[in-house]
Amino acid sequence: MERNQFLHRQALSGQSREIIANVYRVCDEEALANAFKLPLKRKIDRVALYTGVSKDRVSQIHKEDMKRQAEHPDQMLSSPPNKKSRICLFRDFDDFSIIRRTINNFYLELKMVPTVNKLLIKLREIMNFPYSRETLRKLLKANGFYFRKCQNKRKILVERPAILHWRYKYIRAIRKYREEGRNIVYLDETWVDNDLTFGKCWQSNEVFGVVSNIRANGRLVIVHAGSQSGFIHNAGLVFKAGQASGDYHGQMNKANFTKWLEEKLLPNIPQNSVIILDNAPYHSVQENKVPTKSSIKKDMTEWLTKNGIQHDPAARKWELFEIIQRNKPPSDEKNYVVDRIIRTHGHVVLRTPPYMCELNPIELVWAQLKNYIRSHNTTGDLAMKNLAQLVQDGIESITPLHWANCCKHVMEIENKFWETDQIMEEVEQLIITNAGGNDDSDDDSSDNDEESDKENYIQALENVDQEPG
Repeated sequence: MERNQFLHRQALSGQSREIIANVYRVCDEEALANAFKLPLKRKIDRVALYTGVSKDRVSQIHKEDMKRQAEHPDQMLSSPPNKKSRICLFRDFDDFSIIRRTINNFYLELKMVPTVNKLLIKLREIMNFPYSRETLRKLLKANGFYFRKCQNKRKILVERPAILHWRYKYIRAIRKYREEGRNIVYLDETWVDNDLTFGKCWQSNEVFGVVSNIRANGRLVIVHAGSQSGFIHNAGLVFKAGQASGDYHGQMNKANFTKWLEEKLLPNIPQNSVIILDNAPYHSVQENKVPTKSSIKKDMTEWLTKNGIQHDPAARKWELFEIIQRNKPPSDEKNYVVDRIIRTHGHVVLRTPPYMCELNPIELVWAQLKNYIRSHNTTGDLAMKNLAQLVQDGIESITPLHWANCCKHVMEIENKFWETDQIMEEVEQLIITNAGGNDDSDDDSSDNDEESDKENYIQALENVDQEPG
């Protein structure tokens, strides 16, 4: 099929329709005046006038079109990357566990210090990493990594000690619950858009295959839970995002999550279960939250009064904050609304460490569900009723055996962390001790002293091997 016929079949975005309307208006004005507004030779100026697009943008698109015609004449011009959608994409990046393992491999197997440049090259080899060096740096920082100076003032990539400690406590706790034979329930929320389909497929000039929509116009929120035996019976919830009707309104928040928890999950799991959840904001709403420095004075006095702490209501803010600091509970004793609800039903709550979605097998289940939807969405623009049916069919297609395999895979990841985290902790302590301090700056450095870095790190590893125990 010719390119013009292909364009005829595509749905036009609002911006494309606006451009067409602008072209029509200018042509209409020229017809009434029986003359062109600009001379024919001023091509760029005329295109800018007709389309309402700036001359710089017109020139840039023309250059891209010339290159496309020379290299891929049968393809359309691609849309430029959207900064907002790009940020959302790397925040929801599902493969960060691969990046984390690659960093560990640099330290423990290659015995090299990974810089962002080295890591980027390696990731492009093993997983076709699509982003730039700067995006990778931001992705690392957003998932708990930073650069700390080593002996020769260069920086090495290490995971924050607080996350290492949290992961250690989590793995120790879940191992204990498994030994006790407790039922472990994993829960999570995800969403699917009606344009969820494959980015590539087999096609030809006669057979188009999958038609990819430009943007989604419908989204379903999915909440569910499961265990080694499969999905929890009657615990699934699917509702349309942004729709203010029905029992669940528009988005996943504290009200919707607690309603689902009390009405769908807790009545359908065995007593004395262990419920695994992450640290999403609506999972982490606190009861009796301690005011901070930025809290208003009214909140400070109310908290002090509620907790029976003597204070002068006429005191200044900084004086009230000092009283709060002296009387607040330890930081690890936060009272979450969700935790209280779960405990009152006779269950235990265990939270995964931040940035560690690979410790929850339901993430693998979601991946299979979305793959099922992609394989059945050839139009890229499903009606919401059809999308909801696909979600239900996809959930039913995921068997207890698949759940068991996902749980087994996560246990293998836990065991790997259990082994490597101890080595990483010892290595990091040696490097910090040798460096005589640390620097939390996240600027990357050049690779000029790579060999020196490698020697320093190998020496640190050898020192760990020589220590008893």
